[in-house]
Amino acid sequence: MQGVFQSLIFSLLVCSFTSAQDCLPGDIKIENALKTGLKGTYTSGEKLRLNCATGHTGFIKLSCDNGVWSREADRGCKKRPCGHPGDTPNGDFTLLGETEFVYGAKVEYKCRTGYLMVSRENTRHCRSQGWDNSVPICEVVKCPAIQTSGDLIATGNTEDPSFDDVIHFECTSPQLMLDGKADIFCTSSGTWSAEFPKCTEIKCSPPKIAHGKVTDGKPEYKENEMLKYECDEGYKTRRGTPKCLKTGWSITPDCEEKVCLLESVRYGVESTSPTGKNVFRIGETVTITCSEKYWGIFTKQNTQMIKCLDSGEWETPPVCEEIQCDIPMDQHVRNPRYYFSRDRKLGTRVSYYCEDGYKQKATYATCTKNGWTPNPLCEEPGCPELTVENARILRKSERPYKPGARIEYQCLPGYEPEKKFTITCGWDSEWQSVKSCTAKQDKCAAFSLTHGLVQYKKVTDDSSQSQHIYYACEAEYKTLEDTWWGETSCSQGVFSYTPQCISKYDCGHFPTIPHGELNALTPNKVYRHGDWAALQCDLGYKAVQSYITCENGQWTTGECKRDTCGPPPRVENAVVASYNEETYAISATFQCREHFTIPKNPTIFCVKKWDPAPTCEIEKSTCLKPQKEIINGSVLEPLKLKDYYGKMQTVPYKCLEGFSFETETYAQCNGENWTYPNCIPSPQKTEKEKDELEQPDEVDNPGKPAESSRITESSAGRDQTEVRRAGCGRPPLIPHAVQDFKERYEEDEKATYDCPSYYVQDGDAHMVCKQGRWTGNGRCLKPCTVDVHVLDAHNIELKVGGRRKIYSPHNDFITFVCVQGYTHTGAVELRQRCTDGLIPLPTCV
Repeated sequence: MQGVFQSLIFSLLVCSFTSAQDCLPGDIKIENALKTGLKGTYTSGEKLRLNCATGHTGFIKLSCDNGVWSREADRGCKKRPCGHPGDTPNGDFTLLGETEFVYGAKVEYKCRTGYLMVSRENTRHCRSQGWDNSVPICEVVKCPAIQTSGDLIATGNTEDPSFDDVIHFECTSPQLMLDGKADIFCTSSGTWSAEFPKCTEIKCSPPKIAHGKVTDGKPEYKENEMLKYECDEGYKTRRGTPKCLKTGWSITPDCEEKVCLLESVRYGVESTSPTGKNVFRIGETVTITCSEKYWGIFTKQNTQMIKCLDSGEWETPPVCEEIQCDIPMDQHVRNPRYYFSRDRKLGTRVSYYCEDGYKQKATYATCTKNGWTPNPLCEEPGCPELTVENARILRKSERPYKPGARIEYQCLPGYEPEKKFTITCGWDSEWQSVKSCTAKQDKCAAFSLTHGLVQYKKVTDDSSQSQHIYYACEAEYKTLEDTWWGETSCSQGVFSYTPQCISKYDCGHFPTIPHGELNALTPNKVYRHGDWAALQCDLGYKAVQSYITCENGQWTTGECKRDTCGPPPRVENAVVASYNEETYAISATFQCREHFTIPKNPTIFCVKKWDPAPTCEIEKSTCLKPQKEIINGSVLEPLKLKDYYGKMQTVPYKCLEGFSFETETYAQCNGENWTYPNCIPSPQKTEKEKDELEQPDEVDNPGKPAESSRITESSAGRDQTEVRRAGCGRPPLIPHAVQDFKERYEEDEKATYDCPSYYVQDGDAHMVCKQGRWTGNGRCLKPCTVDVHVLDAHNIELKVGGRRKIYSPHNDFITFVCVQGYTHTGAVELRQRCTDGLIPLPTCV
């Protein structure tokens, strides 16, 4: 028993010693390493090499150090790579389980749309020896072959159609139409996108119209029959009448919401509110703020709120016009159209004259936002309040004091004159016969009258202080005024003139000669028989005789006549707008014909001879007559070309048969030169049709197409597939239209546009993407706009509406009338039609 105990103690000591010095295989904690075939223990300092598990590469070196394993330099155990699994045409794969192509990874293959997996396995696994299985194969989906009846033609890959192939159908007879889709394609499921169409009699079914209804109630419509429909309140029908055609309705019946459009470019507009909005529903309003020197049309306000009416039109055009003053027709200006018919812009200064009986308040009239200043320009003559010191009023006219008004005064006691006196308001707005009441002064000097007798004297204490003295001359004598009795007065001790009696064979004061002036009269001068005085006439007048003579006590007659120069000179490209003989000199004012201007003063005067005549120069922004013929086109008949055109004016053209416009349909004057339209070959025949024209066998045997023809059809089918995928890019811009086009459109997709307010839509309301090309021909016809100053230049105004700016849509008729006092020349009729922004204007003279 004691021996057994001693053996146990010895074994424990041995084990304790071993664990402290040796390493055990179970202490190795390394993944993916093979641990088979190892010893039970390893002594300190002993080394061990481990291989990697299946599917891994590398090795591991370990060293036992006093019972602890330590790793030496090694490559570790990494998963064995398999490389790329391989791509399959028309398919894709997904990596599963790993992030790299290493041992244990899995890839799963899927075919793309339109292709089917024909391999049994669609996965591959990365094994220790590489990828298992083969790369799967994807084959294209096939659709059933196309077989048609005798009245239906199918073009494209009809014999062996596959995914995405397009088949186009047509009827053999033009009297038949397709009942179904004209183009179908092979889907990814191996079926056709739609059933085959049939050829039936041309007819159309009544359409369902959102916000509208068909009014004629027919169950169906035959070829060329028209559709009548109406829209709900707040909506409007599209322009044009839908007609039943082989392709369906010529115009898609549609009811569009009535809206008011705000053009992107608004002349003279500084801002709009709400900002950035250009489409307004019925009842909505926009606030227009005009730029400096502009105001709202019709309102003459810098800011105006405009409402969208039930008709889809603005109550007033949302535009601003340059501030200008009206012709002052009611301000008593003499010939206002002559003085104010040219420039009436803000800040303009114009000289003017008033009518007879009215007084001019300033030399120049100035145009301001509040009209012409001063206001009024002419005022009725009148005299101001007047105070006569040291006098009392006996009788007076009512205020205001107009010409002819009288005030009777009486000087206060101690002041003279003692006699009542009356002052009169003259036409020059000045008081006449105004006197002063002064303190009584010294006596007037006594005088003696030879050959005469004082008839009446009003005196205070003696004759020398007479206020008025009346006298008469003896027989054979007369006064200086050539009368038999005269009057003088004493004021402040001085006679107004000394009474004198002269022989009846002598002459006294000069006579008054209208528009003329004689030598200055010497006071109390007596002219004898044979004496003479020189006569000088006013500017624009000439004397019949250059002097007058005293003959037997009478002055000979003097006269100043208007100095005429004959008719005004002829000015090329101009007419005489006015001829005036009322001023100091005869004047003639010229007006150039349209597209010409006078750079300097258009008025000349006649002073013995006419001033040099002005010249009419062609305006800078004017084009000469455009060429009648263009490449592959000509002017649209029966239009007659004018010699001159203004900037932005247009002339319509037409293309020859087989050609169509690239963009614009008209030539436009850009200020000096013309921009002409381009006529390009019409995109009407497809490549297939061109090839068919080159195949005589197909013409000879229409029932049996030649092999080359079949190849062409197959190619055409592939081409159409490419076109279908490609679609169309951004459509061409339409001048003046409101449009928001995308950068890309699909086959048969529509691009619509609208025309701004006052513009008229002509042609198609949209363009359609067809086989990579845009089809449809629409445009916005411009309204006619004529400013007031242009109407004034022609001396015309509107028959309805009078003198205001014209905003008239295309095809509207406008009737003009001559301004009062002018006569129609007859060269252009008074009733005219607006044609795409152009309207001839009649002229009155």
